[in-house]
Amino acid sequence: MAAKSLFGWLGVDREKGSKPSDGLEKMQERRSKRLAQRRAAHESAINNSNSSARRIGRRGQISPQAAGPMKRNKRSREAGIDRIKGPAKLATHALAMSSTRMRGQRAAMADKKRFMGDYVNDIGCIPGRAENVLPWASDENLVPGPAERNASLPAYQRTPPQRCAIIVDRHVHKNGGSTMRDFFLELERLGYGLYTGYSQMRWAEDGAVLSKLAMAAAKRGAAPRHLIMMEAHFGYVEFADSVMPQLQSVERIYQTAKISCPLVLVTRVREPLAYYISFFKWGVAGRQAKDPKTFGHNFTGWASQVPNLQSTIMTKGMMAMPAEYYGRFPNSARVRMSNEQAWEQVSKLLDQFTLVGTVKRFDETLLLASDLTGLPLFPYKRNKPTNKMGFRGSTKSVCPDLDACREHVRRVAPVDHLMYDKYASLFEARLQTLGPEFAKRVSAFSADVDAVAAKWQRAPRKQTICRFHPEASLSVPELQTSNLRCPIHDSMELCQRVYAHRLFECPWQYRANSTLSDPLGCWRKSSGFN
Repeated sequence: MAAKSLFGWLGVDREKGSKPSDGLEKMQERRSKRLAQRRAAHESAINNSNSSARRIGRRGQISPQAAGPMKRNKRSREAGIDRIKGPAKLATHALAMSSTRMRGQRAAMADKKRFMGDYVNDIGCIPGRAENVLPWASDENLVPGPAERNASLPAYQRTPPQRCAIIVDRHVHKNGGSTMRDFFLELERLGYGLYTGYSQMRWAEDGAVLSKLAMAAAKRGAAPRHLIMMEAHFGYVEFADSVMPQLQSVERIYQTAKISCPLVLVTRVREPLAYYISFFKWGVAGRQAKDPKTFGHNFTGWASQVPNLQSTIMTKGMMAMPAEYYGRFPNSARVRMSNEQAWEQVSKLLDQFTLVGTVKRFDETLLLASDLTGLPLFPYKRNKPTNKMGFRGSTKSVCPDLDACREHVRRVAPVDHLMYDKYASLFEARLQTLGPEFAKRVSAFSADVDAVAAKWQRAPRKQTICRFHPEASLSVPELQTSNLRCPIHDSMELCQRVYAHRLFECPWQYRANSTLSDPLGCWRKSSGFN
């Protein structure tokens, strides 16, 4: 396969008879046994404490005033005691609780001592096991630092990695953004560039460092050595309001100094009905089942409450939250806009993008982004985020009459249709000008991606590699520059700030270069995000 030459790609064959859930099943088994043992010990402690409690009661060591009726609470339920009265039973309760606390403390200490071994065994991260190697990686280890860019390229990649480039993926919900996030994170893991994003809550600080690097580069007449990969998803700092203008000012610094460091803004649009259905199944249908009055009773009822959903989220990412969690848009100025005003706003934004592809043409979009930036390519995993709230319905169950749903969406989302019609048509025309040679490259790339799809199903997802980690202070000891592994050459300060401010903490961002030796553990479970 062509990708072998770039990443030393190896196949991943699991041990015979094993399956991805083996480690988790063993973990559940062990936990069940431990729970049964603790319950047995708990009952024994209560029985043993009864005689001691009666002796204490006879000696009168607990005053009658302290022995009044006690309401049932969580601890008394655990001890099997309800509405305790009298000094003897009160003492029984006190002793049982003390015994429970001591056992809990001892168990916590034991758990801490065996954390690495027990946790590694639970998750299945055992040195030497095939599933520790992601599909394109050569072994369990990481490269020791920024990757050298002298490897041969796969046949479908034409632009070699550049000395300096900034690529931004504007991640609109349900338009392939989580796949791009994992793509960026794995390039960082392999040492090719620095991922920043999800939100840009602390963008003012990070952007100032990027501007400083650009000015220093202009002064010395040479580009910095870094690939910056940004996921502009959503947050209270909107991409269009402050992040994009500052990135464009950085681009102008390089252009004025005649230094090559392209800024490439990428996003994707989706056919409007497909977008509405995908968003509904993923984040709304489960909530609607529990609260139909708020969420509109059915698909079309909800769609009417969130007009122009895709184009609204494109310009204001935070509008995804009320659409998902409250089933309607607030009565804000953005929603009160006329369709003409809303279309002017979204077209003004997207006309500034370097590349507006489509979800249907994901591989074509990614290949073009690589041509523009030298972004290294590999057989990525196509993500399919799990529907929330346990929803398992099909498109047919959501929209029994697709034609009627399509007409309804056309009525409630005219701006979405204008956006899709314009930019999908422009993208198709762009592909036509690239001709059959580009189409062959796309086919080869897609074939590589398809070939590893089954192996990706047996490998850990990104969420078991990185964990949710809200923005931190630079003073956190773990973020001292001496502790960090920075995948870019010229700015440890930028790495430090990005690692502090982004919402994902990954084992490889620290000095240890093996996911197995990292102090955070291996394939650490995530506490958030699909």
